[in-house]
Amino acid sequence: MKTKSLLLIAVSALAATALAETTLDSEEIGVVKHTGTAGTEVAIGVPWQACGSAGETPVKVSDLIASGLTDGDILSVWNGTSYYSWQWNGSAWTAAEGSSGTPAASETPVSRGQAVWYMPAGSKTYTLMGCPVNTASTSTTTANGYTLLANPLPTDVTVSGIGGSNGDEILLINSVSSTTSYVRNGGNWCTTDWKTTEVGGKTMKTRTYTPVDDSVKIPAGTGFWYISNGGSPVITWPAE
Repeated sequence: MKTKSLLLIAVSALAATALAETTLDSEEIGVVKHTGTAGTEVAIGVPWQACGSAGETPVKVSDLIASGLTDGDILSVWNGTSYYSWQWNGSAWTAAEGSSGTPAASETPVSRGQAVWYMPAGSKTYTLMGCPVNTASTSTTTANGYTLLANPLPTDVTVSGIGGSNGDEILLINSVSSTTSYVRNGGNWCTTDWKTTEVGGKTMKTRTYTPVDDSVKIPAGTGFWYISNGGSPVITWPAE
């Protein structure tokens, strides 16, 4: 599972769920007190369905950050197999060095329920675009493999509320070096462990599952990985 190992390394390197302080209220979402640390990426959740300079649906990458940008900032979007990355040059987003095949940021959509990695070049406070809160239910079709998602609602959501397929995995990012895995089994999201038993003089290992649906929540605006082990299940965020 070399590919998975490399991706998990990438997750640890990219993640910092000290996701900036985020103000979520009844009128707007994601507009104040987002604090970035130089060289540390954070997952920006996309909660907007229709927003942007021209009211696009979905939002474009170039619209996400309204102010506070500095030369060298980087935005990255997972495209299912690798990353598209852009660097801020003082006036526009251009393809980052080594990011071959990256389309224009102004032409790259990010849908409600997705997440984008943002790495500021310096420690600072930055402001996301201000748009009306959307509390309606929304669905995201995942890829066969890794999909970078985010809770698009202004409230925390239990993992039991989003569905999923048996055998799939959710990888929540706790800190730069810590992630927590939950596996879908028997219609529930579970923690897993291995049990060792002796059968006929042979040591056997079996995987055990402990349901945690009601105790695990995905915080508002928080990005996470959904890992599909086959097919493309639809993840549904319930209406608030």
